[in-house]
Formats: sequence, C-alpha cells, structure tokens
Amino acid sequence: MSETSPPLGLLLVGLSGSNSLTLLTSLHAHSTSLTYKNPSPITLSQKSLNGCITQTSSRGVGPSGLKDLYDFKSAESLRVHGWDIFYDEGLGDHLINKNILPYDLTRQVKDHLNQIIPLKGIYSHGFIGDTTANWCKPEEDSVRLMVDTVVDDINSFKEREGCETVVIVYSGSVERDSSVGATLTSLSQLDVPQSQLNVAPSLIYALAASLTNCPFVNTASQNTLSCPLLTNLTLGTDFKCGQTKFKTSVLEYIRQNAWTPLVVASCNHLGNNDIRNLSKLPEAFEAKLRKKHDIFGPYCENELDHKVSVLYTPHINDDKRDYVEYTSSCFLGCEWTMVTYTRCSDSVLCAPMIIDAAVLVEFFLRKGVEEERIKKAMEYLFKVPETKGDPGFGSQMRRLRDELDRATKISTLNSPQQQQKLPLPLQKIPRSLKNLRIVEPSSFPLPKYHVPGSPTIITAGLACLDTQLLECDRPTSLESITSFSSLQNIPGGSVSNTSLTLSRLSHGLPDRLLMPPPTFSQIIPLYLTSNDPTGQTLNSLLTYTPKNRNLNTSFSLSSQILGQTSTAILPIYTSEINGDVEEKAKEIIKRGAAIVCVTLGDKGCVVTCGNDERFAKSPGLPPSWAGLTHVEPLTDHIPPSRCNTNGAGDAFLSGFLTASMLRSRVKTSPQVKNSKTPFSLFAKSKQASTPAEVLECHSIWEVLDEKTKRNYSDKAADIERSEDDYLVRALHENGEISLEQACRFATKIAGKHVDMDTRGDGFVNIDELLE
Repeated sequence: MSETSPPLGLLLVGLSGSNSLTLLTSLHAHSTSLTYKNPSPITLSQKSLNGCITQTSSRGVGPSGLKDLYDFKSAESLRVHGWDIFYDEGLGDHLINKNILPYDLTRQVKDHLNQIIPLKGIYSHGFIGDTTANWCKPEEDSVRLMVDTVVDDINSFKEREGCETVVIVYSGSVERDSSVGATLTSLSQLDVPQSQLNVAPSLIYALAASLTNCPFVNTASQNTLSCPLLTNLTLGTDFKCGQTKFKTSVLEYIRQNAWTPLVVASCNHLGNNDIRNLSKLPEAFEAKLRKKHDIFGPYCENELDHKVSVLYTPHINDDKRDYVEYTSSCFLGCEWTMVTYTRCSDSVLCAPMIIDAAVLVEFFLRKGVEEERIKKAMEYLFKVPETKGDPGFGSQMRRLRDELDRATKISTLNSPQQQQKLPLPLQKIPRSLKNLRIVEPSSFPLPKYHVPGSPTIITAGLACLDTQLLECDRPTSLESITSFSSLQNIPGGSVSNTSLTLSRLSHGLPDRLLMPPPTFSQIIPLYLTSNDPTGQTLNSLLTYTPKNRNLNTSFSLSSQILGQTSTAILPIYTSEINGDVEEKAKEIIKRGAAIVCVTLGDKGCVVTCGNDERFAKSPGLPPSWAGLTHVEPLTDHIPPSRCNTNGAGDAFLSGFLTASMLRSRVKTSPQVKNSKTPFSLFAKSKQASTPAEVLECHSIWEVLDEKTKRNYSDKAADIERSEDDYLVRALHENGEISLEQACRFATKIAGKHVDMDTRGDGFVNIDELLE
C-alpha cells in the first residue's frame, strides 16, 4: 500500500484484556525495534508480527505469509483504541500484573501503554460472569442512548485518526446466549432503559458499528448478534486459534487418507480472565462448549465421538495447555491413534488473528468484494463459520487465497488507471488478439467526433441472467416451443445490455499491436443480485468478457436475503415476430420528458424531442434537436436466420445516448440559438452572430410590443425544420450531430447488437458508423 493511503482504524472491545494488550505490545515493539531477553535476546522488528499472515512474507515453496502477494494495509498503518469496563491502573501496569508476556518485554512497553486510556465500555449485569465493572457507561440509560454514545466514540476516533475504514472487534468476555436481538426490527424499540430491554453489550457495539457503516468482527462464542437491524458486514462466532486449527488439520489428514475418525477427545486448561468468567456463568460456558463441539459438523462423520472439556486452572494463567487423542479406523478395521500436546499463550495466538481480520476486511471492502464472498474467504478464522463449508484448515486457507486472487484480478482489470496498460482479460482473449496493448488516444488519428472528457457512465436498474434457446422453430402455438439447437447464458436486463454496448464503443479497431481507445473511460453498472449460482454466473459473465475492458462491476451488490437472482428464458426464433406498437411519444413529452425514443423493430424508430423550454433544463442535450421529430427507417435488414433481438432496445438507447454526447473537435464561434423560436428569428433578422450581439438583441426583444412578437411567433410556426436552416447548420458546425445522424447512428449500434455475426465483437468503431 502507498505510504500516503489513509490509516486503518481498529477499535477493540476489551482494551485491557490479554488479547488487546498483547496486540498493542506487538505493534509498539515492531515500530520501535525493541530487543528483549527470553531467555536470549530477541529483536522484535523481525519477529513481533509472526503469526500475522497479512504482515509476513512467503518463504520457500508452498503457502506461508501473504504480505508480498497482495496490497494489504501494513501494521504501521493501524490506529488502535477501544473500550473496557475495567480501568483502575495504567494498561502497562495492568499488563505487568497479568504476567502473560515476558517481563523484560512488558517492562519496556509499560510507559507507552500507560498513556492509553480506554473509552468507557458497555456493561450489563448477567451477561458475563462476576467481574469488576468500574469504567462503564451508565446502565440506567436507554439502549438507544448507549448506542449513540458508542457511535460518538467511533466517529470521534475516525475523525481524530483520519481513517476511512474502522473495524470494530469484540474481544471481550464470552456472553451468555440471548435472542433479544432477533426481536428488534426498529431503532425506536431501543428507547427504553437497558435494565428493561436487557440487550447484550456485544449487540450494542454491533448496532453502533452498523450505524457508522463499520464492519464488526466477533471473536467470542455467543449468539447475540442475530438482529435484523444489523446492515453492515458482521463476521464471526469464536476465533479458531492454534489448537482448534490443528485439530481440523488432523481431521483433514485422516479423511484424506480415507480413514474413518472415531474419537477426538480433547482437554484444555488455562487460567485467564475469560475462562474465570465462564466458570462463574454456566450459560456462557455452555455457549463456549457448543462452538467447540460443532467444529466438525459439516463433515457429517456419524461415527465420530467428539468430546471437549475446558478447565479453569488459575496457576496456568494465559499459558493454554491442550491434550488431544485421535482414534480412527484404517485398513482392515485396524485402529490408528495419535496424541498431541500443545502449549502457548492464548493471547499470543489470538492477537495476530485480530490484526489479520482487520486488514483482510479492509482489503476486501476496498476491492468491492460482496459480503458473502468476504465471509467465505474469512471462515478460516472462526470455529463455526456461517458459510458451512469444509472446516479443514487447509481447505479454508485455499478458499482465502482464491478470494484474494479473484479480488485482486477484478480490481486490476476494473481500475481506470490500468485501462491504458492491460490487454483484454486473459481468460477470454482470442488468440489473434493476445499481443494487443492499450495505448494512449494520441496513438490513433483524432476522430472528427468524440465525447469530450471521455466521461464515466453509470447505469442502474435490472440485471438478470438470460438463458437463450437458440434457433427455435416457430411452433403452431405461441405457448409451446417445438425445438431449439442449443442453450446460451448471457448477461440480461437493461443494465447488462446497456453497459456491455457502451463498453464496446471505441475509436477505431485493433490494428496490429494497438488497441483503440474506448469512447468512455469507464462504465459502472449498479445492480443487485442474490449470492446464488445464478447471481455468481451473471457477475462472472459481466466481469470476464472481452467487451468489458472498461467495465467496472465492483459497485454491484449481492444480498443474502434477496432470494434468487432472476433468470429469463428467451426463445430466439428462426422466423420473424411482427407486432404493432402504439405511439405514445407526444403524450410522454407533454408530461415532461425531453426526448422519447420508440423502437419499431424492422420498421426502424421514431424520436420526438421536447421544446426549447424543456431542453433548457437539460443543458447537456444538443439544443438544435429541440422541437424536432425524426423517423428513421431500417435500411440494413438482417436475415432472420442470424437475428437475435434480445436487448436491441437497450443497444439502441446506448447508441442514442452516445450520439447526444458526441461533439466535433473542430468548432466555430458560438452561434445564436436555432431559428425556429420567435426570438431566434428576430436575432437572425438583426444578423446577430456573436454573444454580444445576441445579448443586445435580447434587450430589444424584451421591450418589443406584443403584436411584433406575435408576428415572429407566426413565422416560427411556419418555418420548415430542415438542414438548410442557417442557425441549425451553424450549430452542427459548432460541434453536435443532427437528430437524423443520431438516429441513424443508434440504429447501426442496435444492428451490431442484433446481428449474431457481430453481436460478440469486442469493438464497435463509432468513427466508421458516423461516416
């Protein structure tokens, strides 16, 4: 990442907890290159971030660190703060007293940590075990007020640190389960005291994160975050640290050997504050054990007896010990047994995962990745991920790499800065075009007409997957289809067809090793799909096609609650279908439209434009079109055998939009408004041709008597609107094309789309169509 990019904010719930203090220690040690004895000297600028896959480099063959492979935020860019309900001594003194890290290290970071004062946290009696809560927001406040104070904390932190993205991580004690969140459908329900509503503190933090559009990561086991009011990215149910990751890796090994796992019995014990609280609150302890038991659920190993016990042993402190025995049935029914013993500080395992979670979430959001894909990529962090995929650690890491590669590839292809550097997407490039490179427009002759500024076009509306039944025979009844030759899935809906058509438009065609410059710098389709196979197919077709070199799909949205992405079944007949179209153009014009286009299939099109007053409200439209109507017959008839009219109207409108924006590179001096209006006729009679002369004529016009004005109005009504009109011609010379040219151009664009011989072309040379 660039050193000038905004920092990444990380707000921790439980800032004085072991995980948070270990994380703060690592970041300070890394930034100051601390050296401490444990028992031999260790320089932490190199090893303080071991375990962070986003902050360590790859080594040798096979997967290891990912730092050098993707543009992650660096640890140096992290800005960390957070909340806690306990604060009676400096965080540095608290770290020394907890005795979870080597003394020589904590001694050197103590003063730095003592400068950090936690924000007052949310405490609600009964959700965690008996604990001292001396640094919390008033419990008698309404839930809404508590949420609002957390929102203020987030906004203040974001403004103070200059962060674009802030990730909220719940690293507090495990709460008892609660279903209150599922009943909350309106923020007005929060306007009651917390003592009455009894909302879990974790949900209050999550609601504040949602209101500030911050992603929320839950590292604990409770189920409190099931709430319709949460509209932001919310991840997680209990971090899967070293021991559990290893257990899933062993089960992967057993299953890949085609053995049958019979028993996995584990016992882990430690004495940190989290386990102490769990031991005093059975409801929370049950939530913790349930998650530990469920980690192998997707494997559906019916013979597996998985047992887990967690013991609170104060003497062990944070130094977690884990014993596991694995027994499996192998060849001839013989048994294979392995016993493992692991030992490590629990917070040393968790802290790097918090850093990775924040960095990965920011990366995926910056790349525009859909929420469900983010959850799929980050399931390796959690004991029971929502996606219910393969729980094996190796499989989950491969899914993470797949999503990182996909996000990077799409981001690179869609980046406007890369459009002049990259060829067409390599997956779909025809062999004859593989050596093409995009060049600056100056490498091609300047066209007569262009769209000034090569702007970005945003299309919004319906997108669906069209399944075309090709070469359907005409049945005797329109309710049935007799036969068809093949199926073809294509992007459908107005957004898909319009975006792909606009993306094809270019100035010229590929010439040897040069790719012609596109007419528009970027096309951004805005559409909503469900995260189902149909939606994934649609997104893939829009993202990886030769036509989309300047098509940016990163702003499209995917929703889990949408249901299913629409699919349209479209028969493509081998004979024509005729029908009558009732023209309503003038009625629509009267209702305020500036331009109405009616496409009539093989009969061409009719375009009607509003008057001068309406065009004055849309300064981007060519003023010479005001008040005109043009009928464009279809001259280039396409044989029905190769005609596919699906999306023809969208293609026509894309061409017409482009035509309305085209301007000549050679312009004359500004001319008066076209002569079909009474004032323009008056200005013409006075031979006004410069802006100053037009203004002088306007001053005279304002004081003319009504009779004279009426005479000019009558003359204007009688004038034939033709290309011979002086002022219309002057406007054409000043840059815009005529309405007749625009209709002809749009019809040709539609023809390129309808003709199955040219429908798949990656380029449409607009200069040729304008000749």
